[in-house]
Amino acid sequence: MLQRFAFVVLAASLLAVACSQPAPTPAPAPTTAPAPTATQPPAPPTVAPAPTAAPAPTATQPPAPSPTPAPTATPPPAPTATQPPAPTPVPVAADVPTELKLSVTQPADESVVSTASVTVKGGTSPDAVVSVNGVLAQVGADGAFSLEVRLQPGPNRIEVLASTFNGQSRSQVVNVIYLASQ
Repeated sequence: MLQRFAFVVLAASLLAVACSQPAPTPAPAPTTAPAPTATQPPAPPTVAPAPTAAPAPTATQPPAPSPTPAPTATPPPAPTATQPPAPTPVPVAADVPTELKLSVTQPADESVVSTASVTVKGGTSPDAVVSVNGVLAQVGADGAFSLEVRLQPGPNRIEVLASTFNGQSRSQVVNVIYLASQ
């Protein structure tokens, strides 16, 4: 604002000085016919603007990029010597196998029958496998088994075999005589 006021004052002063100077007067003409002369009007004074302090551009530096830190490898932890846990002994009841038992309750040894088949019944250990003349019999949870066996006329040998998965086995033979009716 102050600069504008100074400019107006300067311009007014220059204008006043220019107006206060007398204009040149033409020289008297000879008595003879005057020759036309070209006169130029005085040039108005040029007013130069007052210099103003223009803001000087300031150089700004863009921020320098900071280097990205390179990843560093974290070394793996050094192995520590640890003792493996000692095995805990687990008591096993099956370490000492129970003795395999087998009993055939029906038919009685040396029985004489008049039918072409008999049911062989008996008992054994619940974990045993039983076969009668090579045919597997179903063993119940209590160890009971039974199987129907066909007979040939005359003497018949019935062999019952019980065995376990740990290698124990027992067998019992029952002889039955089938008398066919004539």
